Amino acid sequence: MSTNNYLHLQHVSKSFVRADTAEVTNALEDINITFSPGEFVSIVGPSGCGKSTILRLIAGLIAPTTGSITLGGAAIQGTDPNRGMVFQKPTLFPWLSVADNVSFSLRMQHKFQGRAAEVDSLIRTVGLDEFRQSYPHQLSGGMAQRVALIRTMINDPEVFLLDEPLGALDAFTRMHMQDELLNMWVQRKRMMLMVTHDIDEAIYMGMRVLVMAPRPGRIREDITIDMPYPRNRTSKKFLEYRSHVMEMLDFGWAEA
Repeated sequence: MSTNNYLHLQHVSKSFVRADTAEVTNALEDINITFSPGEFVSIVGPSGCGKSTILRLIAGLIAPTTGSITLGGAAIQGTDPNRGMVFQKPTLFPWLSVADNVSFSLRMQHKFQGRAAEVDSLIRTVGLDEFRQSYPHQLSGGMAQRVALIRTMINDPEVFLLDEPLGALDAFTRMHMQDELLNMWVQRKRMMLMVTHDIDEAIYMGMRVLVMAPRPGRIREDITIDMPYPRNRTSKKFLEYRSHVMEMLDFGWAEA
């Protein structure tokens, strides 16, 4: 991975037009932000503020209305395995086993030859070795999400885009998966951008937390989390960051 592969969003705005009414919705307005290689950045904000839209723009699933998005100096145009996206609900192929789901993209790109051991290693890394021949309907929500994560990881993208990847999990599984995801990040040293509605999760995981303002979405504050990993959720510093983020999100009881 080149250390020059910074991700830049410059004067990015995004509007959507409803086909039936021609009504225009301004989802994002003048977004200017730079992400560094190897960073873990959390993105929080009220519903409808454009958090997921930012990820979809970086993934190349949609194009900006104005502005530019570049990775390593090259304009992002369309999707690319170098930018992998994981959604809230694991989108696994129900007719494929865990191992075949993980290796699917390699097979489609004719890159599977000689990489079976790598697939097995990733499955072991997330503790699913005994489930490698199981099918999605036989997995718990947390297990299925682990499969979705390593299926993206097998392509070794420079940028992981995580759209509420843990949002559908129960509290205990969610906390466990936060640590697993951080371990993957440490091992891979790739850029990870994660949208979440959970403020504690954002602070626990992110080197930075972007706080967004309501629609049209703008970056209200870019907060550097100056705490070592693993983080103590009950420490004074953690709670101070939590209070500050809640203040930025206009919760009047943030100081309570």
